[in-house]
Amino acid sequence: MPFTATIDAERFVLNGQCFREAVPPERLYSVLGLPDRIEATSQPAPIGHRNNQIHLYDDLGLYLIEHHFTFLVEGIVFVLWREEAAFRPKAEIEGELRVGDIVLSPGIAESDMGESNLPFVSQLRGSWHFKTDDMWVGFDSKGERNSTGRRSQRRRVVSVAVCLKHDPWDARFRQEPVG
Repeated sequence: MPFTATIDAERFVLNGQCFREAVPPERLYSVLGLPDRIEATSQPAPIGHRNNQIHLYDDLGLYLIEHHFTFLVEGIVFVLWREEAAFRPKAEIEGELRVGDIVLSPGIAESDMGESNLPFVSQLRGSWHFKTDDMWVGFDSKGERNSTGRRSQRRRVVSVAVCLKHDPWDARFRQEPVG
C-alpha cells in the first residue's frame, strides 16, 4: 500500500497523521504497518549500549531511524535513488511525497527542488536543508557516474529526510525498548 506524505513549513503529515516530535516506533507502525526488517547502524556499539535501529520498508522505499538511547523514531528518510542511499530498501519511494508545493518522484533533479516554496539552503554541495521549531528537513543529491567513474554536473536527489523534534536528555522522551 503506497504512502502519502506532505512536508511543508508548518508540519509533517504521513498517511493523514501529523508528527511534530519523535515518537515510539509503534506509532509509525500503526500508520505504515510493520517494517520489512530492522538493522543496526555501523559497527557494534560498546557493551551495555546499542546502535540506532533502522526500520526499513522495502516496498515503500523509506526507512525510520530509531534513536539508540530514547528508543524513539527521530527521523524518516524517503529514498529516491536507491543505489546512492545510506540504507537501501529494495525499491525507491512508492507513494506520494509532497515537499512544499512540488511532488517528488525518483529521478528528480536537484535543480527541480528550487521550485519548492520551502526555504532550502545549501549546507555543502549536494546537501540542502531547512528547519522549523519542530523539525529539520534535508535532502541530498549526487551526480550520476559516467563511464569513467566521474560524476556528472546534473545532480539527482538521493533522499529526503525529516528529523522530528527530539532532545535525548529530556526525561519525557526516554522510553524503554519494546520486545
